[in-house]
Amino acid sequence: MTTNSVLSTQTAEKMLDLNDLRVFSYVASFASFSLAADALNIHKSSVSRSVARLETMLEAPLLQRTTRKVRLTRRGNALKERCSEILSRINETIGYVGGIDVEPRGRLTVCIGTEIALANRLQSHSLPQFLAHHRNVQVAIRYVSSRSDMRAEDVDIAVYTGSLAPQPVNIQLGAIKRHVCAAPEYLQRRGMPADALDLANHDIIVSDGEDVAGFALGSAVESSLLSEMRPRLSANDPSAVHELVVAGVGIGCLLGHLCADDIKAGRLIELLPELAVAPLAVKVAFPSKRSASPAVRKFVELLKSSLANDVRFQH
Repeated sequence: MTTNSVLSTQTAEKMLDLNDLRVFSYVASFASFSLAADALNIHKSSVSRSVARLETMLEAPLLQRTTRKVRLTRRGNALKERCSEILSRINETIGYVGGIDVEPRGRLTVCIGTEIALANRLQSHSLPQFLAHHRNVQVAIRYVSSRSDMRAEDVDIAVYTGSLAPQPVNIQLGAIKRHVCAAPEYLQRRGMPADALDLANHDIIVSDGEDVAGFALGSAVESSLLSEMRPRLSANDPSAVHELVVAGVGIGCLLGHLCADDIKAGRLIELLPELAVAPLAVKVAFPSKRSASPAVRKFVELLKSSLANDVRFQH
């Protein structure tokens, strides 16, 4: 065998199968071979073979398998971080090429996590604009808090935060800025907090699943200090948290698109600017696997553009 033949054989053996990469992304996301097989509608043995081929090609273990759970190795974590973006770009490219000069039409189901509180913005801006430009598309909007609802097979577009990830393949839509605020009435009654630790002497309002440490996710020291504090009140809707803070009930960490107008009008006061409050990352996934559909692509483009043009969103 010639040298060129040997090199060609080695190259073929090392060639990446994108389907294996997709299977691995599901296993990494669900931390389970069985759940990944169910989501992909394939046999568990096929999932195992895909992961094994990747490990053979990379000459390194990607997963640590136990009787109950699958854990990612260091290299597995590195691959997971990158493969979602790779697969998303491939889908975007195929969808773009396939959708050129094709008029969007048919039913479009959009599922949006309630934790983002985008209902008012979507219904007053993005949705009317989309419907006006694409008259052959019928849109169904669902606002949900359940992960299983976000993963339903008939959902074409799922808009969510990292805490409610329905699919391993997604794209970053933007990030919502957050601000620690209180109403002037509350501050007159209870006083202005001097620093992060002083929040222990105040009534804190949070969204369900968040603790006071969430006020300072950008700072490990502040998060550690705040983790011992307990919120006075919690609500399962960020809009409700916002309304409670405006009413003077307590201090809250509010989404930028909800509180910006109130801060400008003086109905809310932004507190503790030194707190490194992490923005809320917003992502989009495609549970129905119709990301190549012209209607899906056009809606995501419009939504992404709409949020990017808002100073309260980071892109």
